[in-house]
Amino acid sequence: MKPQWVLIALLLSLSLLAACTTPPAPETGAVTFDDPFAYCAAVGTIDAPDARYTGAQPPAAVVAGLRAAFDAPADAPAEFFEQGAVWRCAEGQVKACFVGANLPCQEKADPSETPNAGTIAFCQENPNAEVAPAAATGRATLFTWSCVDGAPVRGEQVAQADAQGFIADFWYLIEPTAAVTAAVAPTAALEPTAAATVVVAPAGAFVPLPADDCMALKVAAERALGVPFTMAEAPFFDDLSQEGGSGCQLTASGTGADFGSLMTVGDALSTAFVGWTEDMQHAAGGPTGMHIGMTRDDALLLISVRWTPDPAVNCPDDQPISACELTPEQQLYTVVVQAATR
Repeated sequence: MKPQWVLIALLLSLSLLAACTTPPAPETGAVTFDDPFAYCAAVGTIDAPDARYTGAQPPAAVVAGLRAAFDAPADAPAEFFEQGAVWRCAEGQVKACFVGANLPCQEKADPSETPNAGTIAFCQENPNAEVAPAAATGRATLFTWSCVDGAPVRGEQVAQADAQGFIADFWYLIEPTAAVTAAVAPTAALEPTAAATVVVAPAGAFVPLPADDCMALKVAAERALGVPFTMAEAPFFDDLSQEGGSGCQLTASGTGADFGSLMTVGDALSTAFVGWTEDMQHAAGGPTGMHIGMTRDDALLLISVRWTPDPAVNCPDDQPISACELTPEQQLYTVVVQAATR
């Protein structure tokens, strides 16, 4: 993770997730809702649920809808989706996005046709790069970018913004039916059924690596960091190709005392995975998280390292996370390594 421009991508994908905020308590006598569908029907359109929603967060219906959208295996842990689920109301309907490794669910789309500082800096260091990676351009841009003779060049538009300004392709319409919650892609139509789940989901192009390869990654990760990892099959999604499927997933957790820093973990793992080549298009970083992508033939490996403050710590709601004084033991780390092949 040496390039200077990776740091310019700070706050692109995880800073909002890590902010230790708590919704204000509703005013006395205010109407509240513990059902997301009733809530959205009442409020109409809102970018994030406010104090009028008092139910589970995220709602079980949203988690179920995302599981269906990604065609998740039955034994995929619910926590995987719960930790990455983001939802909002759009014209009275519930929409949800799954952050996964690095989707900018909580960012508004960037329609600017002018290169940002990250893209300019990247092109100065890589004057004729055919692709400027998301870590430089920002993951919310609607365009592809490249470099010619040190200058950024805008390419084709590859994403669309919805009415609220979010990237439409990342969000799924969540609908209740008589027996189940169903999820459909934003551009598809859903006819409710009484007995079945109707799903229009991203193509399942990815499958897990062979078991021996997954185990080799587990051993390498444990040796590199000195902590145990669990291993399981889980949903897999490549936000660059917009292809989904399933992959093997390694997970470890602990505190800052166990892991040191984001950069320490990222560098140790990327070095430990011999035979894999880092793909800077997948790189992103912020004050509380970083992502690394690596490739090997037709396989893709995604490393996600993030930390959140201990819930017992009272972080200022109106200040950046850097203003919250934390000991290493109060930084709660989660490290996730996902690997899949086409």
